[in-house]
Amino acid sequence: MPDYIVEMKVSMLKPNPINETIYDNNEKALTDLKHSIEFNGLLEPLVITRSNLVISGHRRLEALKQIGFETCDCRISTYENDIIATIELNRYRKKTQNEIVREAEILKTEYKKLIKLGRPLKGEVRTKKSSSIVDISNALGVSTTKLKKLLSIKNYEPSLLKDIDLGLLSVEKAYQKVRVKYIIGKEDQTYSNHKFKSQMKRLLKNYNPPIDIVYDLINEHYPKVE
Repeated sequence: MPDYIVEMKVSMLKPNPINETIYDNNEKALTDLKHSIEFNGLLEPLVITRSNLVISGHRRLEALKQIGFETCDCRISTYENDIIATIELNRYRKKTQNEIVREAEILKTEYKKLIKLGRPLKGEVRTKKSSSIVDISNALGVSTTKLKKLLSIKNYEPSLLKDIDLGLLSVEKAYQKVRVKYIIGKEDQTYSNHKFKSQMKRLLKNYNPPIDIVYDLINEHYPKVE
């Protein structure tokens, strides 16, 4: 069914609950939008489903409510997944790093749901989705490298994301702090263990020592081992 624009009562429009989960309140942006609507009118219709669920335009909807609009233009569209559509239609929105990370985590979950749906029903159109980091970064309009770094920061020290949003740190500096503190140490330990195993196997193979000598050496190094 093609999209079409209708005039809807503002009171009948329902915000998508996922919107509040992902996006923070930005009072300045809301105030600026209210001034724009009061001066220029609503320049872009809200995007909604046939059940009046708002997919794109939550901030516009809040501005309209606060100004006192009773009706507004809405574009009615149909989507395979309303949550994915809400995120993907916000591709060009100015977002905090925390919001980008939340979008990425939710997209990964929702893409996996689509993959598990199986074959489409007769007449049903589905968009192929992948939960890979590349596909998610493309959907968000963020470079794959940056998204990987943001997810690492969120995984190891999420408080740094707030510092990035406040302008106290760049993404790169925050990532390097995490990398030095958490990642390099693990990589070095993994490498050391691997190196030891390889060298130990080589020594045993070359010298083929009696087992009692091996045990004696182990007991000397680890006295508590019996």
